[in-house]
Parts: sequence; C-alpha cells; structure tokens
Amino acid sequence: MVTTYAATAYIIIEVINNLSGPFRLPHWIPTLVALLLVAGLPVAIIISWIFDITPQGIKKTESEEESNSLQAKPSKRKVRPVYVLNGLLIIAVIILAWPKIFRQDSLERLRSKGEKLTIAVLPFQNMTNDTTWNVWQEGIQSSLISSLSEVEDLKVRQKETVNNLLNSNGPMEYATISPAFAGSISKKLDADIYIYGSILKGGSLLRLSAQLVDTRTRDVLKSIEIDGPYKEDLGIMDSLRKKITDFMILSRLIKEFNADGVLYRNIWHPQTRSPEAYRFYVYGSKSFDKNDWPTARAWYLKALAIDSNYFDVAWELAWAYGNQGYVDTCIQLVIRNYKKMDQWSTVDQLRAKWTYNNYFGPPEESVKILEQIVELDDQSTMMRGLLAGSYSGSKQWDKALSECEKNLEIFHELGKQFLINNHVFISLIELYLETNQIRKAKKLCRRAERFCPDLVMLPLLREKISLIEKDTAAAERYQKKYMSLAKKIFQPYIKADSIEDTGWKLNLWGKKDSAEIYIKKALAMDPNNKERLVRYLFFLENHKTDNFDFEEYSTVIEKLIKLTQDKVLYYDYLDQKGMTYYKKGRPKEALEIFQKIVDEAPYKLYSHKSHLEEVKNAVAAMK
Repeated sequence: MVTTYAATAYIIIEVINNLSGPFRLPHWIPTLVALLLVAGLPVAIIISWIFDITPQGIKKTESEEESNSLQAKPSKRKVRPVYVLNGLLIIAVIILAWPKIFRQDSLERLRSKGEKLTIAVLPFQNMTNDTTWNVWQEGIQSSLISSLSEVEDLKVRQKETVNNLLNSNGPMEYATISPAFAGSISKKLDADIYIYGSILKGGSLLRLSAQLVDTRTRDVLKSIEIDGPYKEDLGIMDSLRKKITDFMILSRLIKEFNADGVLYRNIWHPQTRSPEAYRFYVYGSKSFDKNDWPTARAWYLKALAIDSNYFDVAWELAWAYGNQGYVDTCIQLVIRNYKKMDQWSTVDQLRAKWTYNNYFGPPEESVKILEQIVELDDQSTMMRGLLAGSYSGSKQWDKALSECEKNLEIFHELGKQFLINNHVFISLIELYLETNQIRKAKKLCRRAERFCPDLVMLPLLREKISLIEKDTAAAERYQKKYMSLAKKIFQPYIKADSIEDTGWKLNLWGKKDSAEIYIKKALAMDPNNKERLVRYLFFLENHKTDNFDFEEYSTVIEKLIKLTQDKVLYYDYLDQKGMTYYKKGRPKEALEIFQKIVDEAPYKLYSHKSHLEEVKNAVAAMK
C-alpha cells in the first residue's frame, strides 16, 4: 500500500505541475499539494500496517494463526487487482521520471544546437507592494530584449509578441505569473529559453532577481541577483542587463570554441565573467594550437588585462613563452601563478603546483600531483597525456600505455572530429614500439592514417616498423611520404632541411657514419640555426657512442650557448654539457660545470642541484 501511495503521489505532483500553467493556478498550489501528500505518508504507512488490499476489498490484516490456516487450504492462484494497479503505477512513474533522469545537461544541450537559440523575455514581477515600480516591469523587459537582440546567434521574441500572448484572455497582473505559466507561454512562443524575473524590496534595498530557464526541461540555467538602494536607479537595471547579456555572449563563444574540437580546455565553465576576456582566450588558444606563440601571447595578454585572475590564460601564457625559448619569462609566470594558488579552484591549484614543481621539485612529486589531477578530473585528456609522458620518462611503460589508451578511448567516444590529427596516436604507437608490441603498433598506424593526414611523425613510424619487419621497399615508400609531407607542413622547408632529413633517415637505417656526414653538411649550410644545433648535439650524445669526440662536442655546445639569450636556457645547456661529460667518463670536469651553474644560475632548479649532488658523490667515490 505504501508503494501504491508513493507512486500515486508522484503522479499527482507531476500532473499539478503540468496543469498549473495552462489553467493559471496560483503559484502556491503545487507547493501546497506536495506538502499535503508528504503529510499523508505517515497515515498511509499506519493504514498499510493495519489493513490489506484484497480481491474482496480493504480488510483488516489477519493474525499469524489465521494466515497459516488459510495458507493450508489449496487455492487457485489468480492475478490480484492490486498487482495490476501497482504495475500500472510503476509504468506511469517511469514514463514521467525517465526524461528527468536520462537527459543531457540542459546548458550543454542548448549550446550544441546547430541553429540559433530563441529567447523569450517576460515582464518582471513587481513584488514590492509599491505601484511606482509597475512601470519597470515592462521597462526591464524592453531593456533586456534590446540588449540581447545585438548578440549573434540569438533570436529574441519581441515585447509585443510576448505581452499580447500573456494578455490574450484580458489584462493580466504580472505579479500573478507562476513559473509553470511562464514556461507554458515560452513553449507557445517556441522559445528555447525564457527569462523570468522579479523586483523585490528588502528594508532599504532593492533587489532585481532573474532566472534563465530551459523551456523544455524547466531547468534553471542561470540565476542572477543585483542589489542596490531602494530608488528608481537605472544603474542597477543596467547591471542586470549586462550580466544577462554577458552570460549569453559567453554561451555563444563556448559553442564556437567547442566546434573546433578543443577538448582539453575548460570551455564549458569559463573561469571569467567577461565575454571579451573569454573571446581573447579563444583566439589565443587557437594560435597556441598552431604553435604560433607570438600571436597566442598577444591575445592572452589582452585577456589578462581585462581579468588578471583568469587562470587558464595565465597558465597557457607561461607555456607560450617557454615553448618559444623564453624560459626565464616562463618561470617568472610559473612562480607568480604558484604564489596566487589560494585564488584558484582545487584542480587549478594542483596545476599551478605541478608546473612549479617541474622546475623546483623532484620528478616523483610531479607524478603524484598529476595523478591527483586525473583522479579529480578523469576526462582531462591534456593532464592524462602529461601523466603518460611522466610515466614514460621514468620507464613505467605499463602505466604510460594505460593512460594513453584511456585518452584514445575518451577521444573516440566524443566523436571522429576529436581524432583528426590527434597526437595521442603518435604517443601510443611509440609506446607500443618501445614495449615491442609491433602488431599493435602497426594496427594503430592503419587506424591513424584514416584520421591524421597531416601528422609528419606517422610516416616515420611506419618506416620504422617496416625496417623492423625488414621490408625495405615499404620503408623507402614511407620515407618519400614523409619528405613530401614535411615540405608541405614545415615552411619554409629549405635545402638544409632536406639534407638533414636524409641524414636522420640513414641513422634510422643503421648507417650512422653516413648519417653524421649529412647532418653536419646541413648544419654547415645553416650554422646559426639553434634548433639544428640542438638536434646535432642529440645525435652526438645518443648515436655517436664509439670514439666520442669531446672537442667537437664542446665546440658545438659552446656555440649554442653563445647564441642563447635566455638566462635559464644558457644554464640548461651548460647542465646538458656537464651531464654528457659525466656520462662519457669525465666526472671531474662535469663537477666544475655543475658547481658553476649552482653558483651563478638565476634560479635554483631541482635538476641542477640534483645533478651536482650526483656528480659530487661519484667523484668522492673515486678517491
């Protein structure tokens, strides 16, 4: 009986909510009905304990002895009416509750619509008991309609259309408009969202309250309240108008941003209330994703000029400096963000802490912070990718593979557009090769080729797999494909680039002496190219293992150091030289280099200090 009562009560509440609008019932009716039904629940429980529903009607519950004697008599089992009634009630509850349980978030659903959003602005309700505010019921409505009409991708129902429908059965007191009735009006106007508000008085204060409501689901998308002195002041009305308009502009920009498939950023819930700051962040992020660091920085700086506490912008600005070699400026921004941690959300505090720890803390601590972030936000593909990279750096291949595979799953579930030219394919293929899973690497390459026409690393990985399988014809084919794609992607692609690429091809094929000749020839043609110098040093350190030429290595890295203007990079290259000397058998010279770094460098970086301690211990052990 209790189940029957609960199901019936739920159905009654839903029916009242749906009928109160069309029949213009007072707004307190649904609340009163709900309270009465809740009050009746204890009575239903008591009655269900005393009485039973039987085929002969409602009867008093039998004693245990009576019940046992009846059970002893064989009887033909029949479908009891109460079972049918409960079944029908359960079906009705499921029908009414299904849309409320299994539905997409209203705001995201509306933002993802292909066409323009339609908005209906209702007259505000004067709840002050002061008739002088009646004129502002339609005044605020007119102001909002005028402002929202200027927003792209919005269709705003005009004042006459809305108010004619409201007054179709005669003049109406706007203060009597219930939420349900407002929703039914919006539905008749075929609006996606309606704005429903009130003018309130509290002591000597005036409050303007507004709600933006989804017409279909009746979800409140945004509530806004503005307080001011109790007088006819256009300032407080302008503040309300601006907040509502800004919210809708942000929604339009978010929709535009999401269409570009930029998943890893915090696009659905911006950390700013300024549409202009968000707009500049969108422009900056698009430039960032194209590796156009100067343009990205210009947009980010404009966004921060409007909202200096916009964390996403401040965080990406540091990377935009660091990625172009301005590491000194990058670290200054990292320290600034770290010092402002208390102002950020929990996840953003961890992001600021992780970036700071990358420079000033041990690697294992950085891994722990990334694990915390991913645990809090398991859909953040960017942070999961960074975690996979950290695992790879410490040769924890199984963990790195797990994170990369999860990332690919997330992108796949979101849709094909998120797989286009996605570097997660490259990371995962490299991990499969590192762990000698050639078949998986080859299978993923074939899948990646369908989505990643512009990833230059893909033909190189196919070439590597072909060489492992000793298929030289296929390797040659993929090398030509790489050269063709490189000329298209890397602009300008000069003759030195072509010669150097030939050198790296020969290195991949195991012809290291010939590879060195081509790489050195390319460097001779373009001697002041810092990136080319870095790559040649990498070749000497990792591939020229026999008869290591300290004199040549020292000449090349000293040239790179002299070309470097950034203070941090200057000592990073010295650190690189010291570690190479140490690993190649000259620990005492390495110790002098590291001592110089720790004494002179502008920042006491963890890597510099740990390398000094490592070499100190090695030299001490030699005595």
